[in-house]
Amino acid sequence: MKRLIILLLNLSLAANIVYGQDLITRRNGQVVKAKVKKIGTREIEYNIFDNLEGPKHTLLITDVSRITYENGSIDSFDLKDYVKTNEYSHEMSLWEQGNYDAKKYYKGSQAFYGGMASVLIFGYGWIPAIIVARTPPRYDHLNFPDPSLMDIRDYRDAYMTKAYQIKKRKTWEGFGIGCASVIAVAISVSVALSAGGVR
Repeated sequence: MKRLIILLLNLSLAANIVYGQDLITRRNGQVVKAKVKKIGTREIEYNIFDNLEGPKHTLLITDVSRITYENGSIDSFDLKDYVKTNEYSHEMSLWEQGNYDAKKYYKGSQAFYGGMASVLIFGYGWIPAIIVARTPPRYDHLNFPDPSLMDIRDYRDAYMTKAYQIKKRKTWEGFGIGCASVIAVAISVSVALSAGGVR
C-alpha cells in the first residue's frame, strides 16, 4: 500500500511537471519546452523549461506555428495573417514584403552576363538579349529568403514580378555595357592602327 501511495505521488508530481510547461511548435516541426514570457509583434520571448532562471531566448513569430500553454489553451500563428516589418520599422503587406525582398535578395547577375555575352553575336546580339529579357527568372535562381512565404500567393506574385523586372533591367544593362566595350575596343584598335600607319 505504501508503494502505491508513493507511486501515485510521483505520477502526480510528474504530471504537474509535464503540464507546467508551454510547448512552442516551430514551423520545421521542432517542439521547444519552454515558459513563454512575452509575445511581441515580431518575436516570442521565452525561457527554456529546464532552465527557467537562465537567459531569455527569442524566436521570430514567422518561425512558430503554435504555442500550447500549460493550461491547454493554444495560440496559432498563420503566416497569411502575419505582416513583416523591415529594418526601417515600416509595416508592409505581404505584397510589399515580396517586392522589398526581391529587391534585396534577387541579384539577376546571370541575366546581366547573358546580356553582355549576347553582344558577341555581331549584328544579331539583340536577339538573344530579347530572349533572355523576356524569359521570367527560373524558380531556383530567385534566391528568396523564406521558402514558406513563397507558398503565399500575394508574396510569391510580388516577389516574382519584381524579380522579372530586375532581370529585364539587368539584361539590358549587360547588353549596353557589352556594346560599349565592343565600341571601345574598336575605337582603340582603330586609333592604334591609324597611329601605326602615320609613321
